[in-house]
Amino acid sequence: MIQVFFDHRGAGKSKNLISLANNEVKNCKGTVVYIDDDRKHMLQLQSQIRLITLDELNVEGADQFYGLLCGIKAKDYDVESIFIDGLSNLLNISNIEQVKQHFCMIEKFSKNFNVNVYINIHCSDFEVPDFMKKYVS
Repeated sequence: MIQVFFDHRGAGKSKNLISLANNEVKNCKGTVVYIDDDRKHMLQLQSQIRLITLDELNVEGADQFYGLLCGIKAKDYDVESIFIDGLSNLLNISNIEQVKQHFCMIEKFSKNFNVNVYINIHCSDFEVPDFMKKYVS
């Protein structure tokens, strides 16, 4: 399952995503992972949530990000949910075609490994694309 939070910068997407992750960890039996670009939200997350920051990993592009997701799942088969805070920031996405490429790979990952993926994407220059509308909350 994929759920996308799509709104403009400053709308509270990260705050809501953190709250959702903290609630998720209370109710799930497996591992919850939170991917962010830095550690600024570390103290807001429950200690049971595994925080992965991309500022240390130098992940660039859809292929490397997909490899990271697969590596997370390969290391821990019990991963149930992954929260991705600011996909467009993490991967330096500037246009809709780049979003589509990344999103298709995340969608494939979620289906193949039965992992719930929650993503927030800020939109400054574009509206919700058609391929993503079924996942937007």
